[in-house]
Formats: sequence, structure tokens, C-alpha cells
Amino acid sequence: MKRKKYLICMTASAMLISGTCCAAPAENAERVNEASIIYDGVPLEFDVAPVNENGTILVPMRAVFEALGAKVKWDAQTQSVSARKSSKTYAMTLGEKTISVSKNDEVTNTSTAEEALQLIDDRTMIPLRALSELFGLDVDWNDETKTVTLRTPENEDVDSWKENTGYVDLSAMIVSGSGASVSGKIVTIAKGGDFTVEGVNTDAQIVVDTDEKVRLRLNGINLTNTEGAPLYIKSADKCYITLEEGTDNTLTDGGEYTDGQEINGCIYSSDNLEIKGKGMLNINANVYHGIAAKDNFEITNGVLNINSRGDGIHVKDTAGFYGGTVNITSAGDGIQSESILDITDGIINISCTGEATADVYGLKTGGPHDWQQAVVSEPEDDESTSSKGLKAEWMMDISGGEVTVCSNDTCIKCDSELNISGGAITLTSEVKKGIKGMEDINICGGVIDIKKSTEGIETKRIMTITDGDINVIASDDGMNAGGIGTEGGRGGFGGDMRPPEMTDNADFRKPPRPDGMTEDTGAAMGMRERNSGNEPMALPPGSEGEDFIPMPHGGVPGGRAFSETISTEHHIQIDGGNIYINAGGDGIDSNGSLIISGGSVTVDEAAVGGNSALDHDGLFMINGGTVTAVGAASMIENPSASSEQNIISAYISANAGQTVTINDKDGKQVYSYEVTNAAGHIMFSSPDIASGNTYTVYVDTAEQGSGTAESALTIIGTPTAGFRGGMGGRK
Repeated sequence: MKRKKYLICMTASAMLISGTCCAAPAENAERVNEASIIYDGVPLEFDVAPVNENGTILVPMRAVFEALGAKVKWDAQTQSVSARKSSKTYAMTLGEKTISVSKNDEVTNTSTAEEALQLIDDRTMIPLRALSELFGLDVDWNDETKTVTLRTPENEDVDSWKENTGYVDLSAMIVSGSGASVSGKIVTIAKGGDFTVEGVNTDAQIVVDTDEKVRLRLNGINLTNTEGAPLYIKSADKCYITLEEGTDNTLTDGGEYTDGQEINGCIYSSDNLEIKGKGMLNINANVYHGIAAKDNFEITNGVLNINSRGDGIHVKDTAGFYGGTVNITSAGDGIQSESILDITDGIINISCTGEATADVYGLKTGGPHDWQQAVVSEPEDDESTSSKGLKAEWMMDISGGEVTVCSNDTCIKCDSELNISGGAITLTSEVKKGIKGMEDINICGGVIDIKKSTEGIETKRIMTITDGDINVIASDDGMNAGGIGTEGGRGGFGGDMRPPEMTDNADFRKPPRPDGMTEDTGAAMGMRERNSGNEPMALPPGSEGEDFIPMPHGGVPGGRAFSETISTEHHIQIDGGNIYINAGGDGIDSNGSLIISGGSVTVDEAAVGGNSALDHDGLFMINGGTVTAVGAASMIENPSASSEQNIISAYISANAGQTVTINDKDGKQVYSYEVTNAAGHIMFSSPDIASGNTYTVYVDTAEQGSGTAESALTIIGTPTAGFRGGMGGRK
């Protein structure tokens, strides 16, 4: 079920970004609806049937690749797909037959498929035979039974290493088993085998150096190396560390490492490393990282306690957490992968103690219009002092488990695609962000509780939410798409909000003059915008007074009047889930477009000038779901009147703890909400707001105004003197 949910989420994201319609099979292609795919005897789930084109069977690439343990990314801009597994990256482009294979960013091989990669019904379809070359599988197509069979070739010697059993006594420095030896303070395992390790030693080291598999069964050891890593896996096909049931094991490093610059972990592995068992392993990393792995790392069960001067766990390839309990206290990052971080199960508790430079926000002053928010500083990440909870470069995928992070720094950061489809995530950042994605963020499920942050969830590109329970407390924006210094800028003005001396952004706009206009924004003001019929836009009710100052783009529907499409650069799409945001800045801020089509969204924004509960720089529509947005009245940004669901936009005067109620013409309560912060405006939308009905808004028992829902957007009440928001209007 997790894979299916993730697939649906990723498909929605790909459709949103690419704008690609559902391509049908070619005329000479035959849909094989009754076909099945079996991998090593296990049927695979897929929601698009294989296709027979010119005798070549095309299968859904993502479903098959993920069943093989690969992670898949779609790039809408280049119309390309990349998949990564075991240090190898497979790159393909729609409409082309060439598939490249690279390792460490260097192309090692290319192959040519029988047919080009195709997009059919919004699924990337790959020729079946290409899988054989890519993964070394035996592939077969049975036309009679319509069955695709994928088999991993058998290796008769795959488990022969287990026959070599041995013993290591660290207290007496005595070993047994073929390939095991002792020289001075070093125990060397030079042949594949299954070795039980026991005893206590205050200055020794275990070195694994073979091209075969090795298992180390830790049975109550306490090992310290005063000059480097106590466990050094120099070479191995794969090394298994098994924590014997009920045992407590400890590894400690110290002093200056004498093994060379590459060795930088209390446990250091040059090859694949797996930890499992029903015991406990304590790692005291006093010099560098707790665990450092050049290849893949995974943990399936057991208890792992790490106290580290550097990163808790640092992996160059895939870091997989599939069970067990991991407790990390680190001055560096908690868990970092330079490739993929994959969490499907288990309990992860991280406390990062390193210092972080705070994101500083303030109000731009200098005259009567001191409401404009400015970013004083948001320094780029300094990796030399990074102390993030979870960090990945190529992809982060959280589909289960329990993750708790407490840090001064950003709790979760991914340099590429970040996917959350399950699990329970609790985050506390003292001076930075809860979740930060440098590319797309896809949330398809799970529970996310951000207890403290500057910005709760930020993506530099696209954020898609289809399911999940999300709670965000942020001193600045609750959710943000775009960040600072990106196209579309930050916040209400569509440009970088930092003062001129801190930015050379040409889009930066000066604060309004007392008459509400500036030399470079006059044409963009709400009172100057025109609709598609080139008729002057009406001003909001009560805007005739001299004190009215239209907002730069809040006064036009859906943001800027010329924004009629979903942005491919910065966009927030909410199609489901339960979302609550308490923000000191903007509640939800998209530097491009914002579409809400489902779920339950509640934003309680602190009533501070220059912020908006729902902020955007492009198309803004509410097409479904239940939406409550409470905040200040100074920067109202209403959705497009072309929205598919009715919206009430009401000016109110409410203090924290008071209840806002919306009643219909018969006095029946439609909605009630107790505000957390003082508020001057509420926006409410749900299927319960019916066209033709009249609605009255109250704060406790005080009536705030009434209005009839005659179009998608109904404005109730008038703002008080000072800054007022716009009306909304065309798409």
C-alpha cells in the first residue's frame, strides 16, 4: 500500500509540473491488460498494464525499478528519468533509446533499448529486455499466460562464506577460524566467514580485509582504539554486524587517527555495511563520525546509540533504515547520505548540538509605512558547521518509522527530491527550518509535527501534498515555495524583500509613498490593474477614503492579474491531508502559484503587517477542501473568483481566544473557529458555502458583517483605516 500511495503522489507531481496529458499507446501498440509481472516469485503491483509494441513488451518503469530496490526521479524540464541503486545511476530520456549507466557521476556503460522510452497514461514505460542488461536479470515473456518473469541468476557459491566460522577474544587477543590473525594490537579478518567477537580491550583494532562477505557477531564487547577507528572494514563484499540478543556492546575511538585521512569514523567501512540483531551497540566517536561508510549502509533491527563529535552516521551511497532503534547525539549532522536516505521503519531519535547561524527576520522601518517585512539575513548553509538532523543529496524518502529531531540547525534537508509517504516525524529547530528541500517536496502521508522553526516546510521548487497530518509552528512562514533570491522573490512584492544594501535583485520594490504609490510599482498596484476585458477593476468596499492604500498584488485576484497558469518554477499544490499552521510570517507563501483542491487547511497567522495568511505571486485558486485562513487585514490576498469552490473573505476584529462564527441566512452555524492570534481577517471555504445563500460573520456575539455568495468570492465587511486588501477577481 505504501508503494501505491507513493506512486499516486509522484504521478500527480509529474503531471502538475510537466503539464503532460495522458498519452495513449501508439496505433501499432497493444495494451496487455491481463498481464502480470513476477519478480523472483513475487507478483508486483502496478496500475498501468504492459504494452506490446512491434513485438517489444513495455512495462511501467517505476513499479519495476522500485521492486528491484532502485529509487526513481522524474525531471519534467528535461523529460528524463533517473534511477539509482547500489552506487549506479541509470539515466533515460523520453523518446530516446539510449540508457546510460554511471557510477560516481562518471558514465561507465551505455545500452540501446529496442524501443524508445515512452509516456503512456502518465507512466514511463521501458522495454522489458532493457531490464536484463541493466540489472543482470533473467527476463522472460510468456505470451500464452501474459506473464513477465524477472529472475535473479542463482549463484552456487553465494553462501559458502558462512561455512568458515571463527572466534575473536579481544581480552586475550586470541583468534580462530581461517583468515583470522593477530599482529600487535590489530586483529585482521582476511577471509570471508562468520566470526563471534567477545571481550574487552582498551587499545586494539579489528580490520576486515577480504573480497568475500564477513559477519561479525558482537557478543558483549568493549573495544577502544586510542589512535583511530576500533572497527575498520578496509575491504569486503559486504560486512554484517550482528548484535547478539541481550548483549551490550561498545566501540570507542580516541586520539589522532593514524590510518590516513580517508578513515573518518569510529566504524569505518569501504564497502557495504549492515547492522542487525537483538542486542545494543554504543558508539563513542570522539574524533570524527560515529559510522562512516563509503558504500551502502543499512540497519534492520537492534539498538544503536551514537555520541559523535562529527556526524552520527555519514554515508556516501544509500543509507537505509528498515527497523531497529537509532539514538544519535552529534555535533555535526545526525544522519547524512551523499546519495539516498531511505527510511521505511524503525525509531530514530536525533539531537544535534552544533551551533547554527540564525535566520533573522525583522520589519523594514523608516516612515509611516514600517509594516514591510524584510529579511535581515538568511545565510547559505555552511557545511563545515552543519548540524542538521537528516540530510541527503540525491533523494530522501521517508515512508515509515518514527523520526524525532531536535537541532539548532535545519532538522531535515535534501538537496534534491524529498518524499514523505508515511511514518511519524517530530521536529524542533531552535533557529532554522523544519524541512528544507532544494528541489521538489512530495508529501503523500504520514504525520509531520514541527514544534518549532523559523520556516516550517520550504521547497525551492514545487510542493505537492496529497495526504498526511501536518502541524507546523513557525516564527516566519509556515510553508514556502521559492525561498529567497529566487525568481518571483519573497512575499508580497514578488521580489527579494531584503533592503537594497543587502541585495542587487532588480525586482526589489521600494516601500509605498504616503499616497500609496511608488515610482516603480504604480502600474502594479491593485487600483491600476485591468481585467481581461481591459476595464478598470473595482476597488474593495469601503476603499473610497483617503486612507486606502491598495496592496501591490493582493488587490488582484489570484495574485498578479497576468498569472493564469500554474507556475513550473514555484508552486504549492494541496489536494488532501489535514494541515494546521501557526505562523509569525506568512502562513502559506508561494513565490509562484497556489492551488488548494482538497483536504483540510487551517492557517492561524500572527497579525503582523507585511504578512498574509495565504501569500502568492501568481495564480491562486481554491477548488475544494476546507480552508480556514486567519490573520492580519493589511496584506489580504484573495483567491481567484474563477475558483471552483465558494469562498468567504471577511474583515473582522478578533483577539486571541475569541471565536469566529459563520452562520447562514437561517441562523444555522456553518463554521466556528477559536483564533490563536489577534486577527483582522478570516478566509473560509468549504463545500458548505452555497451560492445564493447569505452568510453572517460574528466574533463571539458581535456581528462583523453579512454577504451573499453570488460568485466564488464573497467579501464581507470593510477594513479599518490603514492598509487594506484587494478583492480578488479573474483567474
